[in-house]
Amino acid sequence: MPPGTGGAPAADEDLEGLQRRLHELEEQNARLLGEQAAADRRRREHHRARTTLAAVLVILGAILAPLSVVSVWASNTVGSQDQYVATVAPLATDPAIQSAVTTRVTDAVYTRIDVPALVSGALPPKAEVLTQPISNGVKSFINTVVSRIVTSPQFATLWEEANRAAHAQLVGALEGTSPAGVSVHNNQVTLDLSQLVSQVKSQLSASGLTIIDKIPTGSIHGTVTVFQSDKLGQIQGLYNALQTVGVWMPIIAAALLVAGVLLAPRRRRAIAWAAFGVLVMVLIATLLFYLGRNYYLTHLPPQIQSRAAAAAAFDILTRFLRQSARTLAVAAVVVWVVAFVSGPARGAGTVRHAVTTGAGGLGDRAERAGLLPVPVRLFVARFHRWLQIADVALIVVILLLWSHRTGADVIWMSLLGLFLLLVIEFLGVRSAAESPPSREDRLGSASPH
Repeated sequence: MPPGTGGAPAADEDLEGLQRRLHELEEQNARLLGEQAAADRRRREHHRARTTLAAVLVILGAILAPLSVVSVWASNTVGSQDQYVATVAPLATDPAIQSAVTTRVTDAVYTRIDVPALVSGALPPKAEVLTQPISNGVKSFINTVVSRIVTSPQFATLWEEANRAAHAQLVGALEGTSPAGVSVHNNQVTLDLSQLVSQVKSQLSASGLTIIDKIPTGSIHGTVTVFQSDKLGQIQGLYNALQTVGVWMPIIAAALLVAGVLLAPRRRRAIAWAAFGVLVMVLIATLLFYLGRNYYLTHLPPQIQSRAAAAAAFDILTRFLRQSARTLAVAAVVVWVVAFVSGPARGAGTVRHAVTTGAGGLGDRAERAGLLPVPVRLFVARFHRWLQIADVALIVVILLLWSHRTGADVIWMSLLGLFLLLVIEFLGVRSAAESPPSREDRLGSASPH
């Protein structure tokens, strides 16, 4: 057999085998690429689904955040008589309220006495021209007596008792019920100032206006309208809804925000967006609040004669709302700043490096000067991360337990937390020159060359 003749079929078989193997590998590669593409597609879909659900949860939590403030206010301030009375107590010393009460009681007493008729009946016909001046003088005298009582410390006690009774009316009006002994007429809630009228009668009688003794105190209707609305049905529905959720609304809002952040693929970015969303919703709610306040004051019923007194009462009653809104806004800004500083942005990295280097450098100088023991720095460096977490947790717990915190309180507590973080950096961050050699470095230096 000539050389090469018998090897040709074998070579052909080998070539065919290689081609089959190559074809199998190509099919296997195509299958793997398909599986990889399917896995990537499922991963993208899962990522998209997580992102969408996280965004929905964060948006719902941001929307409920300002509503939770309103629900707590409705439950605690309006729903609790003691809290309501404590909230409106400062109104007893408000000049607008004192002026409105003085005017209302003076008019009630003066009208019941009917001074012009008494004066005209006592004067001779030729002296009737003095009727109006004398009547004005009597009214001015009554106004002086009432004003003296209203501006005295004892008015605070009368104000508290009157508001305790008015609170039952207010709750009855908002809930659509009629508690025992409480009535709400024409969708109005009024302050009964009969005790003030009784003191005014005593003062007037002691000052010489004895005719006042003949008039029963109950016939002098010294009342002040503190609430009146033609849309009471809508207000009742909103109030009852807020009362139903009560203190659960803040828990629900916080749970939605936390769930959205934990579900998000990029949690730090989710925290930043959650804080931004809460801030935007608080600003929108604040705008709506002031629009509602302006609408209320520009559509006062005729029973409420003093716009200044109505504004003072509205502002003091909603003080918790405004303080809580500012606190929530400041907290959102603080969280957003923390999320930004802890992120990968170039400016954030520069800030972190500057803080760490600066605080650590000061610690190095203090250590070299013998002012800072090495064991202390080693301990802080070892538990550096845990101490940072403890610092943040401490500030959060304090703010949560602080019952009447304001935006300024949040700022000061945030600054305190930042200061403690700087102390941790000062104690725990050591430069390479100041750091003790590692175990590997010590072993390397001890080994012979």
